[in-house]
Amino acid sequence: MTSRESPLREALLRQRVLGIVREASEDAAVASASLALTKGLSVIEVSATTLGWDAAIRRLRERFPDRRLGVGTVLDAAIAERALEAGADFLVTPSIPTDLRAILGLGAEVLPGVFSPTDVGRALEFGLGIVKLFPAAALGVGYLGALAGPFPGVDVVAVGGIGADTAGDWLAAGALAVGLGSNLADWTPTGPT
Repeated sequence: MTSRESPLREALLRQRVLGIVREASEDAAVASASLALTKGLSVIEVSATTLGWDAAIRRLRERFPDRRLGVGTVLDAAIAERALEAGADFLVTPSIPTDLRAILGLGAEVLPGVFSPTDVGRALEFGLGIVKLFPAAALGVGYLGALAGPFPGVDVVAVGGIGADTAGDWLAAGALAVGLGSNLADWTPTGPT
């Protein structure tokens, strides 16, 4: 499957937002994700740093069977396997894991975290055409444009420090979508408020 045929890409293209839930507990994660999903968000990632994240994904999958649910902070294939067993549709990594080939072998869509042109090149070597630029705010909107020069076909989801006041700038600069974490509560169906 190419990135242009990706269900994750299609969902992000429609919504332009990846909701990121990083909470202290399973119940808090389910509450935060449920609020955003009930308001109409179609793509949510629950971080594997959340205590009980896999149970949270199971509960969300049962309640929202038609939404794209992912697990973030996937550091290795063991976490990836647990995520898929819990019902995740996609996996998000903070970097390019050393066992990325094994993670891809599990059959899920993977949104790898990138920071440098070298990272983007490595993602392309694995056939991944959608990447998570992280931490995006530390790099600035201009960095996205600079990456587009040598990598014109790569779709970028800008994550990390993106707020309601900057989301539109990232989208205007060419990002496929933006990740909203701490600002997720501000999301409305028309975008960040």
